[in-house]
Amino acid sequence: MISSNFGFGGERAAQLDLSGDATLRDLLTEVAKRYDYRLLAPDLSKVVDEVQITVNGKDHLFLPKRLEMPLSEGDEVGIHFYPLGGG
Repeated sequence: MISSNFGFGGERAAQLDLSGDATLRDLLTEVAKRYDYRLLAPDLSKVVDEVQITVNGKDHLFLPKRLEMPLSEGDEVGIHFYPLGGG
């Protein structure tokens, strides 16, 4: 399950079927392609600064394998853009 604060075609949550050995990077790459969101740096090495990614409630930066974290059925991934403001 993927949840977000920006929506997937009008929905706040989505499910994607990926291969059995999919990583967090694979998921983010697929979401970026399907919904035309920039989530990863051009070289796919890191998440862009304006986005927070969580897996099962834990920030991806604190996961042992970060973007190489293997995903399992039932994992919940959060993709949230930081609020922007101006004056």
